[in-house]
Amino acid sequence: MLVQNLPEGIVVIDKKTKNYIYQNRAMIKMLKAVGIDNISKIVNDYMNNERYGIPKKYTIKEKDISSVSLTMIDVKGEEQLVGIIR
Repeated sequence: MLVQNLPEGIVVIDKKTKNYIYQNRAMIKMLKAVGIDNISKIVNDYMNNERYGIPKKYTIKEKDISSVSLTMIDVKGEEQLVGIIR
């Protein structure tokens, strides 16, 4: 319940398939506003650099949103990554 109501977008991603396993409400709103293709490009770029735990800012030119910040966390021993988008 807590994660569903956070203002930040939370996404859980399978490490192997890179499929989204979970998204909270804020993430779903962000996907609708920015577009799933834009978010997927950002997530893929971050994952390719493998600098987990370090926030990275991305510029987006969609509607009223000009930039987002993404931090991915690699939970050791788990098959998922946790992403936080602001």
